Amino acid sequence: MAAAVADAMSADTQKLLRPSLVLGGLTLLVHLLFNAGYGMNRDELYFIVCGQRLAWGYVDQPPLVPMLAAWSYALAGDWLIGFRLIPALALSGTVVMTAEFVRAAGGGRYAQWLAGLCAALAPQFLAIGMLFTTDTFQPISWLACVWVLVRLEQTRDERWWLAFGAVVGLSLLSKYMIAFYVVALAIGLLATSLRASLLRPWVYAGAALGLVIVLPNILWQQAHGWPFIELAKAGASGKNIELSPWGFFTQQLLLMGPLAGPVWLAGLWAGTRKPAFAVFRAVPIAYVLLFAFFVINHGKAYYLTPIYPVLLAMGAIAIERRMANAHVRGAAVAAIAVSGAVGDSGHVARGVHPLFSGSGHDAIRDCGGTSEAVQAAAVPCRHAWLARDGCQDCPGLLVIAAKGTRQSRVCRRQLWRGGRHRHLRLAAGAAARHQRTQ
Repeated sequence: MAAAVADAMSADTQKLLRPSLVLGGLTLLVHLLFNAGYGMNRDELYFIVCGQRLAWGYVDQPPLVPMLAAWSYALAGDWLIGFRLIPALALSGTVVMTAEFVRAAGGGRYAQWLAGLCAALAPQFLAIGMLFTTDTFQPISWLACVWVLVRLEQTRDERWWLAFGAVVGLSLLSKYMIAFYVVALAIGLLATSLRASLLRPWVYAGAALGLVIVLPNILWQQAHGWPFIELAKAGASGKNIELSPWGFFTQQLLLMGPLAGPVWLAGLWAGTRKPAFAVFRAVPIAYVLLFAFFVINHGKAYYLTPIYPVLLAMGAIAIERRMANAHVRGAAVAAIAVSGAVGDSGHVARGVHPLFSGSGHDAIRDCGGTSEAVQAAAVPCRHAWLARDGCQDCPGLLVIAAKGTRQSRVCRRQLWRGGRHRHLRLAAGAAARHQRTQ
């Protein structure tokens, strides 16, 4: 009897100490402790203003993130930990799902620790958990797409295509980037046994479901002359930095952490061998296609980073199966943990976005604006304007108010109405109340 109780308690302890739960919990704790150190980012201010005038679309992003940012600001105000709770939860969920995906794909505890740790300490992922951004839900949704296809292979139930379509549709409401991923992944799937799904109706039902979810946003873009396409063309034709293939690759190593490189590179290699699932063969094909597409079209280096949770999982499983020595395993995990903690801790402890240099407030200068009077409690100005004229680096002007100042020009944003730029005066009630209390 005592032995049975001990075994039950041991099993419960194992569940509580599951790598996904431990790493996800620690990730959330770190963000709850330090997310208030970095003041309102210019994009967060813009999202709040847009979300307070909710529409099915905007010039430079779909509606989901502005809506969540405005709701979070309405509930939490200038309490930044509460305001940024959704990004913190999204990143923690990404870490949990990365480790759990390893387990679902047949990986052991070591592989779960390895993949989850790499995801938790990746500078890019740490960054998107620190503030509202349209990239907040990209890693978790790209990972969910592959997980759904793994479940389809495991169960042979074609109805999983409905879940795939739902994930893609919802992700498109936060950022359009997943569309390129789906196309590249579809091309890769043609080289696998999953191409047989094209002969069955469920894949088309899933596509229809995704289209229905994102259709209101598509109609908004169509009604306003497809402004996002023009904005994307502007970025590709000169705004974005042109990187060589080698420069783009080195950026991937920096964004995900140098010591995580061997893990995701092992994932690419494993996908070309004899992977356990057909979709794992499609992922390296999708990676190469996306890498080439972003380099040719001058895409930003971080556009590719949402694919890495899948590659980290694949690589961790492959390393676990080939690295049997316990001491070598432990040394590898320790090296990743120490290098990640040392590299990220300086930024996190000071409350600074890990992809910016200097103080968090100085980072506002990268948009050609000023930051000398901007404080952590900066809020959208009661008399904010979105206008066409402003600095050279951005397509519109956003004026905000901060403590000790009436207005501070921070960033330009573009407003598109009926295919033409117009000035728009925005009244922000919450900001007005804030100003009256100063």
